[in-house]
Amino acid sequence: MAWPKSRSLKTTTPDMHEAGASPAVRATCVANAECLAHLLQLLDRYCLQHGVDSESLHDLHLIAEEACVNVLRHAYPSGRPGPLGLLVQAKARDGRTLIEVTIEDEGIPFDPLSLPEPCRDGTVEDMPLGGLGVMLIRRLSDVQRYARDPVRGNVFTLCKFLPVAGGA
Repeated sequence: MAWPKSRSLKTTTPDMHEAGASPAVRATCVANAECLAHLLQLLDRYCLQHGVDSESLHDLHLIAEEACVNVLRHAYPSGRPGPLGLLVQAKARDGRTLIEVTIEDEGIPFDPLSLPEPCRDGTVEDMPLGGLGVMLIRRLSDVQRYARDPVRGNVFTLCKFLPVAGGA
C-alpha cells in the first residue's frame, strides 16, 4: 500500500468485547514526526480520560515514544513511507488495571525484544549506542510482547499496571 507523505491520521474505536476491557482507541498514519506527535497526544488524552496517574502517564508516553521513534528510524527504507499504528486500551487483569499500548508497522521485520540487555559496567558515556531505548521500555513497562503478523506487520505490545488506588 502506498502511503502519501501528507498528514493522514485515521482514528477509530475498535469493537472490543474482551471482558474487563474499556473501549480502545486506534490511530494509523504515515510514519513521520508529525504522525508521532498526533499518536502521543492520542495516548495522553486516552490516559487522562481513564484516570491514569501522572507517573504512569509519563512512563507510558516515554515507552510509546521510544518504540515509535524506532519505527521512524528503522522500519522503512529511506524515501518509502509506510503506516504507523497505535492502539491503546485499559484492561482489568488480576484485580488490577493496566494500560495496553500496541504499536504496529508494516516495515522491515524486527523484534526489539531480541536485543540483548546492554552491559551496564562503567558509565553511561562508555555504553555503546543502540538498545538503550529498548532497555528503557523493558524497565518502564510490566509486560512486553512482539509478534510478526502477516497482515498487521510488526506488532509490539507494551503493558503497564497502574498503582492500586490508595496503595503502593
